[in-house]
Amino acid sequence: MATARVQTQAPEPAATKAPLTINRADQTLCNEASPSEIAHLLQDLEKHGEIIPIPLVDADTDNVDPDDLDDSLGEDDPELSLDDEDALDVDDPSDEATPVYGNGTLVQPDDLPQDGTADNFVFRVRIADGKATCRFNGIDGLAATPKTPRSKNILDYLYRRHSLLKALAQWLEESRQAFLCSGDPWDLGANAHVEGKESFVPVIANTGGTTQTKDKRTFLWDKLPTKTNPETFARYLSHVRLVWDDGQCDLKKILFSKDAKLAWAAQACLRRCLEYGAPLPERLDDDDPNLEQSLKDYCALAGVTYNSKLVELAQMHATGVLP
Repeated sequence: MATARVQTQAPEPAATKAPLTINRADQTLCNEASPSEIAHLLQDLEKHGEIIPIPLVDADTDNVDPDDLDDSLGEDDPELSLDDEDALDVDDPSDEATPVYGNGTLVQPDDLPQDGTADNFVFRVRIADGKATCRFNGIDGLAATPKTPRSKNILDYLYRRHSLLKALAQWLEESRQAFLCSGDPWDLGANAHVEGKESFVPVIANTGGTTQTKDKRTFLWDKLPTKTNPETFARYLSHVRLVWDDGQCDLKKILFSKDAKLAWAAQACLRRCLEYGAPLPERLDDDDPNLEQSLKDYCALAGVTYNSKLVELAQMHATGVLP
């Protein structure tokens, strides 16, 4: 505890309010740490008197309005940049989850607990009467009163992550019902035809350094209420698992996988052909320039090539879709 001191010289000028900043280590923890790492950070803040926990009966962390969070901690602050251009590149084959047969989901390695909750945030999927719900289990310990600028910044960042993950679970429930019910990556493209018409591409993770002034597409992080950028969005999804009763997957790896991109483009092309009243062409050879240009455009949106692999995937699922 700090001791009082006798002032022996002229008083110092009153300090002006310092801008709210956060150091690199704190930022990394807030944006991408696991539940246990966050718990350790909050326990340390409490131990040193930087936060005072609020009894859970009085807490309401689920209803925090992202607009009430400190805007000085936004993505435009250069002090907060980690300069990691590869943060969203999840297509490294050495880091892919292992698919198993069953409901088509991706499961964790055998050395992790069955329920997938070992130091992971969980998006729990429940299916009843053909309808899926998706619920985020939340970030524990956010119900606290900050007592220092540093602890306020930390709580603000953690609230942002909590709010975005909660909104993402809601988006999955509203926009990816087919995927939640089947666990099949093919169904990540279920709304591709409609989304493609609006240049909304939720399966894209790495924009290749393009900016919104050059790239007219919108992405998943643009649609969620918590304001962020693609790099921060990727970090927020660290240690998040999508868990069914009979399988689970790493959320970031499945949402932005090569399979998801291919499925999105293939579904968009299938629906375009249905709308056009034509079969899916084996190759694009200018037999029907108008149709083929639209198919090329859908593939370009998803960053994939119209090739035999896409056609084969589409044809596997075309029963009942195309005439």
